[in-house]
Amino acid sequence: MGFVLGVIQGMLLKIVPFLITLHLQPIAMANPSAMMLLPDHYSLISRQQMKIQFRLYLLGLLSIVGSLCFPQLTVSLGLMMLLNWLWIGYNIASASITYRNVRQEMMAS
Repeated sequence: MGFVLGVIQGMLLKIVPFLITLHLQPIAMANPSAMMLLPDHYSLISRQQMKIQFRLYLLGLLSIVGSLCFPQLTVSLGLMMLLNWLWIGYNIASASITYRNVRQEMMAS
């Protein structure tokens, strides 16, 4: 769970901004004045958001170890997994909203 979950979440945090930029590039190429509106990857999902995601991931791993030693902590494992996936969902949703807003601005210009 530690390796696979980390790989999946890390890939999501890198692939989503790449795909957003990839889909906005044809609009920017058709209208060079819209090129300035093209966001960079870290404005879509910031490094601070990624650090929070990583800390939640580490807390999840610690919860796994803790629940092995103390079965009463199994509830904390579920809570950490929930918070972890809610945060990644928030990151992807905020990047999607930024994509929609930037796309509308690019189409308007």
